[in-house]
Amino acid sequence: MAGNLSIAIFETLEGHEADALQLFGIAFLRWRPRLQRDSIHRQAASPRHYVLLRHWRSEEDRHAALEDPELQKIWAVGESDSDCQRVRDAGAVA
Repeated sequence: MAGNLSIAIFETLEGHEADALQLFGIAFLRWRPRLQRDSIHRQAASPRHYVLLRHWRSEEDRHAALEDPELQKIWAVGESDSDCQRVRDAGAVA
């Protein structure tokens, strides 16, 4: 399963936590058949900080999701609405 993990680390703006989480939920529903599992973790010491772990069925599935034009539109809405201050995809993790 090496190489099929993507990690997103993000911090929501105060009052926009639900909006940011909804964006990740939409992405999950769109790519559910290609995912093995998806989990989101909230930092206890700073409740607006999250880590999203996505385990993909294959490296090709992960790349397809990152290049999906519909998902790029969703992320663009989130960025323009400032739902997340930072989002970073760490890419494949060996």
